[in-house]
Amino acid sequence: MRSNALRNTLESMLLWVACSVIVFVALQAHGPLLADVDSLYHFQVASLIRADPPWVDISWLPFTVLGDHGPDHHWLFHVLIAPLTAFGHDQRALNLAAAVAAGAVPAAILPFLRAARVPFAMIFALLTLFSTDALPFRFAGLRAQSLALVFMVAAVFAMARRRHLWLALISFLFTESYHGAMILGLLSVVSLGAQWLCERKFDTKIITAVAVGVFAGLMISPWFPRNISYLIFHTVFKTGSSDPFLIGTEWLKPSTALLLDANAVANLILLLAMALSIASRWRGPVRLQSDSAAALALTAVFLAMNIVAWRFVEYYAPFAVVTAGLLLRDVLAVSTNVRRIRLGALTVLVCALAWGIPHGLRTLESSKGERYDAFADFMHHIDAVDKAPMIFNTYWSDFQHMVFWSQHARYAAGLDGNYLRFGSPDRFRLWYDFSTGARLDRHDNARAIAKAFGAKWIVVSHYQPQLADNLAQDANAQLVMARPDSGWLFEINDSPSR
Repeated sequence: MRSNALRNTLESMLLWVACSVIVFVALQAHGPLLADVDSLYHFQVASLIRADPPWVDISWLPFTVLGDHGPDHHWLFHVLIAPLTAFGHDQRALNLAAAVAAGAVPAAILPFLRAARVPFAMIFALLTLFSTDALPFRFAGLRAQSLALVFMVAAVFAMARRRHLWLALISFLFTESYHGAMILGLLSVVSLGAQWLCERKFDTKIITAVAVGVFAGLMISPWFPRNISYLIFHTVFKTGSSDPFLIGTEWLKPSTALLLDANAVANLILLLAMALSIASRWRGPVRLQSDSAAALALTAVFLAMNIVAWRFVEYYAPFAVVTAGLLLRDVLAVSTNVRRIRLGALTVLVCALAWGIPHGLRTLESSKGERYDAFADFMHHIDAVDKAPMIFNTYWSDFQHMVFWSQHARYAAGLDGNYLRFGSPDRFRLWYDFSTGARLDRHDNARAIAKAFGAKWIVVSHYQPQLADNLAQDANAQLVMARPDSGWLFEINDSPSR
């Protein structure tokens, strides 16, 4: 028993190191461009936690739902990556942290596949990172969704094996890491349905364990009870927004060609495993275990979500791989042609890796992105002349850049546009109208911004040259700096006292 545990641990560590190294090399080859702008924000928060543990308030967006002491709903994720920020505050350190976090995904899933007796567990674990072109890119974004995937896989296996204490702990840790923990409700319903299908009985303790874990995760928080209202905003108010200006491109609907082509490896593996399972039923009964049935149902749900928004590929593709492994296990358990099936499956999996790894890394290396050092000059200048700057940023995503270069400034909008929309509707209307060009016929915008936000600085994104032209004609705005990879920095001459 101990030798097996030691072997499994060593395998996971080896897989972690190997995946981290190849992702790091790909990120370095990407040059000065970022895989995901959100990584700057998460790295900065983790850095502050390492410097002053155990948590920090999200205080940079005072007019949003977060206020002056906003909850960090990624707290545990930030704690886990905090040690990685000790290697510096440059792009190499950022790439290293992103690579280690991405490499941890297959390494953390491998023990669950081993425990479930999935054949070729190492290869299936690798494919959770390389089964679609977008996955290395998504998981290298240093975002909590990678940790969420691990918790979801762990929860499915804990539910199938009636490990109620472990399920409660997983639910607790998931809640401390990410508001995506609310998806545990879906997992519970699907798992109960799978149990009924396979065993004709329910284990209602699953619901209790999840509820206890989530409740404890919300209660045992330095931000309670504000984290409750933030959770409601994040899971109810924000999800109802469809304005493309207020949400990231990850929420856009993918084309059918993209779903079929980019997800080719995941789709192929899943379809072949399903076909093998169906074909095996003609020669004898193939009894799906409850974890297989639950994983298959969840994969279908995540596929439906992926059809609506392409970001959910990070859930669909890995679950498709895990499901394929479980289906293969169930077929081999009753098959009379074990050797032939194992050889055929191994051939397919090796070919899938041979295709998936280079394509995933090539996508990561060639993906479009913004410069790591964008806005650095702006923030260095502002910090040098203003001890507590308030910045009106015309594009909410620029906040993630700027907060990496200055922890002292505060901003009008960030994380996404709905944060300001919920926190201060009146200010949101001014921000939205100006940022979308509805006030380009006016030349008192700088004064209105200063009055509403107490801002002395305006940062216009390089995507919005019309806004810069408008402010250039505004008597209360003075151009301080312009950079092609950042935008324009204006100082408001008549800013109200703060």
